Amino acid sequence: MSPGRVSVNEAVAVGQIKASVIIPTHNRKENLQKILGSLSTQTASPTNFEVIVVDDGSMDGSPRVADMWFPFHLYYLRQANQGSAAARNAGAEHASGELLIFLDDDMLVESGFVSGLLEAHEKYPDIVGMGSLRPYVSDRKNIFTRVYPLEEQLYKQRVFPVEEVTPLAESEFVSFMECVSNNLSVRKDDFFSIGGMQDVAGDGPTWWGDVDFGYRAYLKGLRFHRSGLAFCTHCDQSVSDLATATARQYKSAVLAVALFNKFPALQDQLPMFQDMLPIDPKIDPFKRVVRKVLRKFVSTWVSLRILTGIARFLERWYPSPALLRPLYRWILGGFLYQGYQAGLKKYGPADLPRSLFLAG
Repeated sequence: MSPGRVSVNEAVAVGQIKASVIIPTHNRKENLQKILGSLSTQTASPTNFEVIVVDDGSMDGSPRVADMWFPFHLYYLRQANQGSAAARNAGAEHASGELLIFLDDDMLVESGFVSGLLEAHEKYPDIVGMGSLRPYVSDRKNIFTRVYPLEEQLYKQRVFPVEEVTPLAESEFVSFMECVSNNLSVRKDDFFSIGGMQDVAGDGPTWWGDVDFGYRAYLKGLRFHRSGLAFCTHCDQSVSDLATATARQYKSAVLAVALFNKFPALQDQLPMFQDMLPIDPKIDPFKRVVRKVLRKFVSTWVSLRILTGIARFLERWYPSPALLRPLYRWILGGFLYQGYQAGLKKYGPADLPRSLFLAG
């Protein structure tokens, strides 16, 4: 080491760490090695940030990464399986940096990611920060992984018209609804004043935890900023095939009811669930009744089995994206409906927001 140069360990000791990158992980050894590798290429000095891996009870040999060499200081914390919310909070408790950067273990970051978020927080002290997501192309070669990402992109274009979308390379302020826990930055003091990450339903995983955290941060007066200098990619394992994606839709819809019971006002922010409530003649206008009837009809388990069978047939014998794209949309929407009905039975209906009393 050259004279006057501070080592990574010395930087930790003298408090030069500016950011703590926190990665919860569970049985994803290969993914964990990949994200740690991408963090090794950062333009930010390795004396300016540390990485805290919180192993949430992995059984796949993940702890071996603690013995690997990285240019940054790596702190490996292992806990019994408690879920990602508890893992993120444990990482925050052990953090040395003033800025907390949360990443999921299936993310990859580009070289300017850490420095981009540090710069954003230096410029805007009252923000929750996020990086800019690059499109992910799955290495799994099946028709679903080719069609489904395109369907998601088309959906976002319908929800957010092109003229309202800031180009990817530019920084922008966004709604709290765009808060994502897979790449999120927040000052440590703000994180704890907001209440940290919370398990919406008490079942361990942080389902809807990013929306929950974003809403609580919004109520505290924080703004939400997406950095055009901090690029990352989500190698999403939950959409590797139709069966995996439908399971995710079902589970997310069940827990959406728990989220709405906690914060009823969020129902206005997720209107896709409004047609899944039972028909109420006192408040539902005719058009909403029709939508609810149609939604229920196409989302029965019998209908979903038929539609899924058609999708399997087309995938094998006539894999046309033009046919499969709307079919996947109907199937995924049906599982969302069934999950929401299960959530209503499990958690009970939330208080209705004022919007549902207005004509739809």
